[in-house]
Amino acid sequence: MAANRNNVLRTGNSNAKEEWVQMVHRLMSGRNSFSEIIKDFPNKEQLWETAYGYAVRHKDDAICQFIIGESYLSGYAGVEINERTAFSWYKRSADQGLMVSQYLLGYCYQTGTGVETNIDKAIEWYELAAYQGHINALHNIGHSYEIKGNFEKAIQYYKRSIKNGSQYGFIKSAMPLANLYLNRRRMGLPVDMEAVCECYRRAESRDPDARYLLGECYETGNGAPQDIKRAWELYETAAMRDSVMALRKLYFHYHIKLKDETRARQILRRIGELGANLMPDLLLGEEFDF
Repeated sequence: MAANRNNVLRTGNSNAKEEWVQMVHRLMSGRNSFSEIIKDFPNKEQLWETAYGYAVRHKDDAICQFIIGESYLSGYAGVEINERTAFSWYKRSADQGLMVSQYLLGYCYQTGTGVETNIDKAIEWYELAAYQGHINALHNIGHSYEIKGNFEKAIQYYKRSIKNGSQYGFIKSAMPLANLYLNRRRMGLPVDMEAVCECYRRAESRDPDARYLLGECYETGNGAPQDIKRAWELYETAAMRDSVMALRKLYFHYHIKLKDETRARQILRRIGELGANLMPDLLLGEEFDF
């Protein structure tokens, strides 16, 4: 497929460009969005203009309706941004069953983009997209239920998102799921810390705060076998990736326990560079220049 893309891209005549757009049309029948398909192409702006030009000549086609909607939402191909018009084109496309447009219609209803916010309608459209296999829809259904305050439903869909197996599901759903588990404590309900730590474990490869929190599980033995060495490995690597929580932990470790003021000040400086700070009551009355 990559070779076919490049052959079309190198050809300057209009027939070749329409052939490229038709190839995108076929690809769009799968799970990829148009933006994902063209992201590795040079001259993306020119390609989008070509696609938009094709789309306005084939306005009854669901994928072309989607491309027009994307253009109005993001200002592609020199189109003036108009969220309401974008929504109307997504709706036409979604009504024909295009998965990505169903997902984006859910997004519009969830965020109030081009239409009045309606979480129930957002869930309806996300459900349709999820049924067709959209990899992000399950997470967004979970988030929508969390907005509504239906935490048990949110947990159900976050778990389905993680089980779905996509990196998106691992990263986006694992941390909200952990927070909802922990929220049970505030309601006087028991918390399954092993499940919480498993969420951190799923997210830690991409989320440095999750890596820090997993370290806490190992340090305390709460939800994971106690392993101090592993905990500090996680703290150090989370700090290297700019987890402010991990940096704070390391600051007090070096400042109070190890008495290594040089390293402590380096860490404190990094916290300041990230726009964060230590809690005032933990500064022990000291002031530092960042």
